[in-house]
Amino acid sequence: MDVAATPQMVRARLLEYYRISPFKPEQINCLRLYFSALIETDGATLVHCAAGKDRTGIAVALFHKIIGVEIDDIFADYLLTNEAGDLNDRIASFGYSVRAHLGDDLSEETLSISLSVEEQYLNEMFKSIYIQHESIEEYFRKILKFDNCQIDYLMNKFVV
Repeated sequence: MDVAATPQMVRARLLEYYRISPFKPEQINCLRLYFSALIETDGATLVHCAAGKDRTGIAVALFHKIIGVEIDDIFADYLLTNEAGDLNDRIASFGYSVRAHLGDDLSEETLSISLSVEEQYLNEMFKSIYIQHESIEEYFRKILKFDNCQIDYLMNKFVV
């Protein structure tokens, strides 16, 4: 970057990421693989990444939404990222990588923002999907290429 990243710049980048990510070819491919694995696998699955917030947060939020989890519960689960792990440990483990992308002079506040979640990120993702599609089910059909039988199977498999 030409200038030191500020908290506002990082938030803006994250909002943009959540806005466009569900429509990026590499994310679509990952989501197809994830939901296909959920359909085809009888055992447990594990979804994780460095901070557990962006690709993971989107995948799990979409899974929860497609099986009918209430939106408040989806957000509560997503926000657990900020509490489930020690943010200081995350900074110690991944701060060097974030600084490599955003600059060595990154403030602790900016670094913290880059490794934590905010409700508005997930809001932006859902808003973007609903602007382009009438529902999550339509997103699954048109973008992820799952048919109604596969969508129904997910719900029946995971909802008791």
